[in-house]
Amino acid sequence: MLLGSGRASGQIIYFNNTAGNIFTFNVETCTATQISTGPAFNDMAVGENGLVYGLFGQTVYEINPATGTSTTLVTIPGALASGLEYGIDGQLYMLFKDVWKINPANGTWQFVGSLPAGWSVMGDLVYFDGNYYASCNTPAGPRLCIINLNNPGASTIVDDLPPGNVIGGASVDHPSCPKMYWFSTTQSNQPSVLYEYEINTQTWTPICPGFSFSVGGADTPNDYSFQYTCACTTDAGNVNAQTFNLCGTSATVTVPYTGGAVLDNDDILRYVLFTDPNDPEGSILLQSPGPELAFDPASMQTGVTYYIGTVAGNGLNGNVDLSDPCLDFADTPATVIWRLLPTVSFSTSNSAICPGDCQIVTLNFSGSPPFSLDLNTPTGNAIITSTDPVTLLNVCPGPNAAPGPFLLEAISLSDAFCVCD
Repeated sequence: MLLGSGRASGQIIYFNNTAGNIFTFNVETCTATQISTGPAFNDMAVGENGLVYGLFGQTVYEINPATGTSTTLVTIPGALASGLEYGIDGQLYMLFKDVWKINPANGTWQFVGSLPAGWSVMGDLVYFDGNYYASCNTPAGPRLCIINLNNPGASTIVDDLPPGNVIGGASVDHPSCPKMYWFSTTQSNQPSVLYEYEINTQTWTPICPGFSFSVGGADTPNDYSFQYTCACTTDAGNVNAQTFNLCGTSATVTVPYTGGAVLDNDDILRYVLFTDPNDPEGSILLQSPGPELAFDPASMQTGVTYYIGTVAGNGLNGNVDLSDPCLDFADTPATVIWRLLPTVSFSTSNSAICPGDCQIVTLNFSGSPPFSLDLNTPTGNAIITSTDPVTLLNVCPGPNAAPGPFLLEAISLSDAFCVCD
């Protein structure tokens, strides 16, 4: 199997055992496949052009895993090293208590500097997101450290280590749940335990039980990325699944949020209005940092059901990034409908009336029936109820009324949802 230059596919880590054999290890299936043999070495690094580099004591080897051939790249007299990494700058770095930099093209090397007093590297150096991590022995005990390759004396401690000798590591770059994988052995030449280290939460989890190899070193190419799905913790919380009928387009609705959101470091929560409960992210009309939402005549219509809730995910220009793989919406949205205020108009064939006569007046309602009209008539107050948008009213002023125009005056009108005074 050739090691690609820079990236590879699948959930694969490369490791060597203490006898010098090189394996690929599939994290998903917990299976190892031997791809090459080589001289005994205690750490390895994956470089460009399909090459692997192995370290033993003072010597670095160049290994072609496709053919199994190995050649000595350089021996540094007096050096004692346990860790090796192919740097993002295309140079090799080997270290124990000191750090050396090696040009893989010609084997030339230079001494970089020493780690802080009392520090030593157990057995590996792992590049991740601009930093180089190592399992270190320190005066405070075994620790996961960041090694400063420009100034090794300024290296820092990150976290505790799991039990055993953590000697082989590999990195996994993922935007939501970056991880590193480290092999740990409790005794020399005994089976190792593979630990998954979640960088954001700083948690160690043993995986692949029964792993039967004694690992001497491990690596993945720089910027290597597994194809896997994060265990998402983002939660947009909940809203009360109630229905709002709002009277007039100037009315606003407040999202009935009940809480319960779970946000990671780069998440934000927004209140949203959308049109399709089966596809909320594809039908969002607006996002808001506050729970009060208003009618937008440019994109909305009266009498239409809209859905309101919350969404959580990575922030992007003040809104939630809808491409976030951990995007989450409130499970059951509320609904809102903006209703037009009801209206009534009067029409008649003759606006004048003779004493003792009656006149038919047509009442034209708009809105959602049933309608209730509080009406002032020539004979006093009347309440007209109707389910018909067009209703006929017989007006009879009485025998003592003066001839001529008559007056009808609407005092209050309501429909199924709204009241208009």
